[in-house]
Amino acid sequence: MIPAVEIRPLVTASAGTRKRTARVLHVVGAMNRGGTETWLVDLLSRTDRTRFQHDVLTHANGTASLDEAVKATGARLIQAPKASRPWSYSAKLRRVIEEHGPYDVVHAHLHHFSGLVLRSAAHAGVPVRIAHSHSDTRLIDGHAIPARQLYLRLAEHWIRRYATRCLAVSRPAAASLFGEAWESDPRVSVVYCGVALEKFSRLSLNRAACHHGFGIPADARVFAHVGRFAEPKNHAFLIEIFGRIAQLEPNAWFALAGDGLLRPQIEVWVERAGIAHRTLFLGMRNDVPQLLAGLVDVLLLPSLWEGLPITLIESQAAGVPALYSDAITTEAEALPQLLRRVSLRESAGEWAAEAVSMAKSPPVISGRDRLTGSRFDIRACVARLEEIYSTAPRLGSE
Repeated sequence: MIPAVEIRPLVTASAGTRKRTARVLHVVGAMNRGGTETWLVDLLSRTDRTRFQHDVLTHANGTASLDEAVKATGARLIQAPKASRPWSYSAKLRRVIEEHGPYDVVHAHLHHFSGLVLRSAAHAGVPVRIAHSHSDTRLIDGHAIPARQLYLRLAEHWIRRYATRCLAVSRPAAASLFGEAWESDPRVSVVYCGVALEKFSRLSLNRAACHHGFGIPADARVFAHVGRFAEPKNHAFLIEIFGRIAQLEPNAWFALAGDGLLRPQIEVWVERAGIAHRTLFLGMRNDVPQLLAGLVDVLLLPSLWEGLPITLIESQAAGVPALYSDAITTEAEALPQLLRRVSLRESAGEWAAEAVSMAKSPPVISGRDRLTGSRFDIRACVARLEEIYSTAPRLGSE
């Protein structure tokens, strides 16, 4: 294993004894609504502003749905569309660091592309450089074309060389970006993404009224999915399951919260399954806790791959049963009474029968109370990350 390389900072702290605020730059793709992005906003809104100042650098070419939410936390939003070539990107990122910094920490949330980000940050003199793995992409990475395979190996080399810390949302996510032997590297650790449990503390929704608001019969059972309309979420199989549920449960309705490039194809699948008349396309939502608690009887997540699905944590906090694939790590299981894990090798009919069974006999659990103080409480995540940020060598004095 290539050891991490410490590059001497370009900016050093002046003499003195007063501690100063740590400057943290998060680097993301775009702040469109999703599990990781929502988690990051929750993190930023709970950080200690007397100790940490956060900026968020995005590669979006336009505005994104959570841009204003980022600004509302007090963080600065910096837009710098990704350059087409590595060397031009490095120059652009260094200019951002010089213009808006100096930064004590660069925290990259871009999976393999984090390698180039951290290489650039190292040469810009940033002392703490974090690669954060939010997904397990081994399934697709193993089938990548030769050119992409070369890119992946180079990116992994840069992460090994330039990252001072490596974080992952789960053990599979750690293996995906940092290698199967990640546990032997002292820089690597798993930090679970928590949720803001106070969002679930005041949910006293009238389900009949919620159904009425969506035009759903009061006695309907609602089977739902929350997530991007993208390949990892396995919507083709999901809609097949929905079709089988409709055959087993006359009162079944279906809800899809999210959006993405696959939406036109998913709409076609819904039509072909004969369930369009009782399927809701809810779009991107900023009220997922209320949606889960007030509308959903069973959440289905037949994902092909994941890191740690925030939606599954949220469903447990809302006390909603969830049926999910064996591609999702068992680390997401906090309240097993609410959960059933099913192999993707099982048929859509078997998934459907399990979902209908869960809807008919749901347990009554205060998920929010059970998760308070657990590893899935956002406060635990904030405390762990602030501890890591505080390791920057030039924070001792000002």
